Amino acid sequence: MMIGRTMSKLSARFGWLALAVLVAFVGCSSKQEEVAIAPTPAAPPAAPVEDNYDGGSDDGSSSDSSDDGSSADDGSGDDGSMAADDGSTDDGSSADGSADDGSMAADDGSMSDDDGSGMVAVPVKPKNLREQAEQAFNDGYEKAAYRLIQGHVLASTSDASELLGNYRWSPSRKQPQLGVRIAVGVELTSSTSSELKDYKPVGSLHGFFSSRKTTSRRRLPGIEVDELVEQPSGQSSSANLRPTNNKERVLQKYAGLMGDVLVDHIKSSHAEGKWSPVFQTLSGVASTAPQYASGDGSDDDGSGGGYDDSEGMSIMNAGKVELATKIVGDEAKYISVGPILTYIGKGTQAELIELAKTGEFDALLVFDVDISVNMKLRMIYNECRAKLLNLADGKILAASKLLKNTDAQKEIDKSGLDYVVTSMQPILAKLDETVAIKDIPPALTPEIIRSKRMETLLSGSRSKLDSLVEIRLYREKSLLEDKDVNAAFETILGAEDGKVLLNGTDEERLAIVKKLLAAT
Repeated sequence: MMIGRTMSKLSARFGWLALAVLVAFVGCSSKQEEVAIAPTPAAPPAAPVEDNYDGGSDDGSSSDSSDDGSSADDGSGDDGSMAADDGSTDDGSSADGSADDGSMAADDGSMSDDDGSGMVAVPVKPKNLREQAEQAFNDGYEKAAYRLIQGHVLASTSDASELLGNYRWSPSRKQPQLGVRIAVGVELTSSTSSELKDYKPVGSLHGFFSSRKTTSRRRLPGIEVDELVEQPSGQSSSANLRPTNNKERVLQKYAGLMGDVLVDHIKSSHAEGKWSPVFQTLSGVASTAPQYASGDGSDDDGSGGGYDDSEGMSIMNAGKVELATKIVGDEAKYISVGPILTYIGKGTQAELIELAKTGEFDALLVFDVDISVNMKLRMIYNECRAKLLNLADGKILAASKLLKNTDAQKEIDKSGLDYVVTSMQPILAKLDETVAIKDIPPALTPEIIRSKRMETLLSGSRSKLDSLVEIRLYREKSLLEDKDVNAAFETILGAEDGKVLLNGTDEERLAIVKKLLAAT
């Protein structure tokens, strides 16, 4: 009773605050049975961070993509799938060739609210066909990149004239093109029945022929032996094969510095616009891959590491994403080794020619690599020659000098990379002469186009997309009249779609273009 009266007085005088204090005091004073509170369970230990270092970067970085262009071998999914980082879809596209829902996955640094933080991803405008083309070229999908640019030319009313100005003449195909693509393959002959880990290509014996000699144990691929070997004298060579752990340098696994010279030549001439003016400012997937350089960048045993180009290889590495506009093609089977250069694998010359034709490449380079093992001398010999082949008849257009790894290394140690460049010069010069694109010749007159070229374009021997854009190019250059273009478009697409593609709205034209892209 006393407690009740006291509570009433305090409540009247001090209000609910005093009442709350009193209740707490009484609760602590009463003799209630204690209840044990279970401790909060400890959080499970964090999973260890996987180390993705693949040995390809000079600075020991473990990131998926290093500054030198190498990527971790285990950075991509086993199934070769690519995560679409722009969230775009196949259907429902807007007039500029992009998805109309504006959704983007939050891999661009923005935060999503899935974690309860309350932060929402900032919408990013989806890519149009031209932007997707640039993405495809940088990812090493040159075939898809050219297709997407062609689609943008037909669908766009804003920059079609600008893009058509990038067309040049292909001397190998005798037709206007946005650019070329070169296939590279390896014809491997080996006296050993087992697959070697290291093929000791030209340039991999850095330091083997130095002046100081000492007895030590030297490891060669699959061979260990005590022998008198020549150790590096402390002076680095002026030309040195870099590690070949990443997929983009699979060619150098067999051809060594000869492959480096080829890639470097294509890179420098690409920057000059010799291969694809429309993508001249883009570097391509392998543009930052480590090339030959001065210094001590090779492995301790002189090997370049090595990439196992087993069946089913894919260039779908970390950092590459799906295109919003789907294009059916075979490029995922191959590996981009530089801008407009694609490694199509190993095989006989006939097999490589067939692959290059099927893949619609403009030229084929084959490295003939002959491997022999001298067990008595404990030495692996690599003899390599590069050939430029005519895809039409398989004849050799040009060939490099045959280089043997041991003999070449002695010359490299004396004169540096110039020795390899000079050996490759015949094939590099022939590439520039017969494959690099040129200005459209003035001999391509309206009369020639109407009497000869239009017959080919309307015959169905080329894709509809190719034919339509070439006709559009001739109209842009005033080599065809509107009536000729109208008739050609209706012949290729049918009367209704032909008229829509010429005179329809942006949305209507894009819908037709996406059907054409899906069919290429």
